[in-house]
Amino acid sequence: MLSQMSCRFAYPILLLSMLIALLSACKPVSLEAIGVAEGKSVSGKQIGLPCQLPAQANEFGGKYLVNLAIDGSASMAGFAKNSNSRYNKILELLDNITLVNPGQVEYARVAENVKKMSRAEFQQAKTPSFYTGKTNKIADVLETSAPKTEKLVMIITDLQQDDGDTKQATKKLVDNYLQTPGYGVAIWGFKSEFDGLVYPPNSSSPYPYAAAKLDTGHPFYILLVGKVSTINDFTKQIRAQGGALLGDPHNQLSIFSPDRLVEEVAYLPGNPQDLPENYTVPPSLLLNGVALKDGGQPIGLLEIGARAVGKTKIKYTLPTKTAKDTVSSWITQVSTTVKKYDGQSSFGVDSTVKPTDFQVSPEVTDRGFNLNLDINSDAFSNGLYYVTSDVQVTAVKTPSQWDDWNDASGKNGAKTAGLKEFLDSLSVGVSSLTKAKPVTVARLCHGIQKN
Repeated sequence: MLSQMSCRFAYPILLLSMLIALLSACKPVSLEAIGVAEGKSVSGKQIGLPCQLPAQANEFGGKYLVNLAIDGSASMAGFAKNSNSRYNKILELLDNITLVNPGQVEYARVAENVKKMSRAEFQQAKTPSFYTGKTNKIADVLETSAPKTEKLVMIITDLQQDDGDTKQATKKLVDNYLQTPGYGVAIWGFKSEFDGLVYPPNSSSPYPYAAAKLDTGHPFYILLVGKVSTINDFTKQIRAQGGALLGDPHNQLSIFSPDRLVEEVAYLPGNPQDLPENYTVPPSLLLNGVALKDGGQPIGLLEIGARAVGKTKIKYTLPTKTAKDTVSSWITQVSTTVKKYDGQSSFGVDSTVKPTDFQVSPEVTDRGFNLNLDINSDAFSNGLYYVTSDVQVTAVKTPSQWDDWNDASGKNGAKTAGLKEFLDSLSVGVSSLTKAKPVTVARLCHGIQKN
């Protein structure tokens, strides 16, 4: 009797076990087994779908040499006439910061030639008698080849240079520094209560100019040349110690660099602002045994419904960390790669989807990017796609913020003659390098399923 009852219960249990085993053998790959940003075939083979670029190394080592050079030409004397001028306060601030800098400090006076000097001699730069030079060949301070020692070169000058001197300086900056990975050139302009003679470039006729307030102050500049990470560290120190002295609108800073345009590449922050009709954002994509999920990486997932037709627009806002004061007047291009799952084991480039079928239009803002994504639903056939779009900087323009500082007439003491030509030449130099090697500042990765 007991034996018959055991058999009666054993048969259903056996059938249930067989059914469970059968279902387990037929089910698709578990989404939890997908891993980070990967597709897997039904056999479980991983298909790499990379999104994030290698992080930019922080090259600031905490110790560097400082070469502090000051323009000793007669055109600078008017900055130091007032002992309480902004110019003298900046010199004192630089002196204090360089003293606590963990590296060594070298001082130099630049006129017809470059002459090394002591710290005590540098402090004399706060008096008009320091400025007796007939010219200021600041190019002579710069290396004649790529720098072999990590050094922050600082040049304090009014940039009142003849064309030949300007061209020689910018050529050295572009050829010897900007082509060195990680290096940049910063220009920091300051208005000051100038009272003296202004020497226009390419002219032997100086004219008197006095400014009792900063609104009409004659500008002087600090050129910072070295690794961008070092420049950022030094400017951070100056701002922290300068306080209100640097907190007004009478100073501005721009950094020119061909490969340090952002601190971090911008990626998709999440879902789009508005989702068009017949589009959904699923937690994962699953089609014919292949599963895709973001796995914590910045990959957007989109599902195109069967009723979606024609072009539709999707908007994103991407915050980014623009490298401090880096030139933001970018000229960009977008490079897009569309791959489709081949049904076997990999994603291959799909040339049937044209650039105009998945078009990204970037707008650069102070806080990041506003991106319009135009998708042609008809261009995608049923299947799984992986799309990568890189926003790349191919050239830069001189920031318009410097327009009000440029003296086109050569007779306006509140501005600097030849400033635009100097900045334009730096922009051209950076652009020649970014054109040859575009810099990716934002990347959009999408997993797309068309039903």
